[in-house]
Amino acid sequence: MRVLGFLILVAVLHTGSALRCFQCLGSLTGDCFNAVIPSMIAIECDEDSVKNAANLPKHLRGVKDVVLETQCVAMVTNLMGMTFMERGCGWIYEGVDICEFMINEQGIDLSNCSSCDTELCNTGVFTK
Repeated sequence: MRVLGFLILVAVLHTGSALRCFQCLGSLTGDCFNAVIPSMIAIECDEDSVKNAANLPKHLRGVKDVVLETQCVAMVTNLMGMTFMERGCGWIYEGVDICEFMINEQGIDLSNCSSCDTELCNTGVFTK
């Protein structure tokens, strides 16, 4: 299921010492869309926990040498007739653009998407 793969890909995990990203979910008129920092939560992204996620092919689940990149993601998603803003952690195979992957491989309908790999970097504001 594409939605399940998407939700797992941008899973929120609170353990480990890793890249930190802002996390929030909201409408296009709310604080998440407008990147109001006091309204967002800073979370740690734990790459090791995602290696058993259902969106990885079965033969790669639990394999320690699967190379994943941890990124902070901000995206405007269109899902089941609703449009919303989401910020959080994302994991993708090394060298693959996470936004392009979600659009082309997962079939996610994104109006806007950006990713970055520095501490708390997913604060960009999109236009409507």
